[in-house]
Amino acid sequence: MTSVVNERFEQIRKTVDSTPAKKLTETLIGQGLTSAEILEAMFAMYRESFSPERALGEHGKFEFCISTPDGPISYALSVDDGTCAIGPGTSPDATSVISMSLSDFLRLSLGKANGAMLAMTGRIKVKGDTVAAMSIRDWFPTE
Repeated sequence: MTSVVNERFEQIRKTVDSTPAKKLTETLIGQGLTSAEILEAMFAMYRESFSPERALGEHGKFEFCISTPDGPISYALSVDDGTCAIGPGTSPDATSVISMSLSDFLRLSLGKANGAMLAMTGRIKVKGDTVAAMSIRDWFPTE
């Protein structure tokens, strides 16, 4: 990650650790970050944490559709036999489309929320292959 993106990620991580979920997005925007900057930093963290060994023999194309104060922002993630590509935009042939709020995405990505609980309460919606969507967590360890 570039130093600016790394600094943003650390700012986001600290804010997620110290801010209630209901005020998270508002707090980050109040700190001068845009929704696009927040997502850029988070997906850079995903790129950095990708474990090629864990994804050997795995294949999938995923689209994250994140609702933000600026409207929905999509990121495409593709895993192909131990390689990974992540970038802004949609994935027309996605295995799964995963939709959630910015706050829930941040909390889930940083291990502060349980994906199964968010799904059971309707805060995460998955269109397509739900089992494949659950595999994503295995490929991007946070520890």
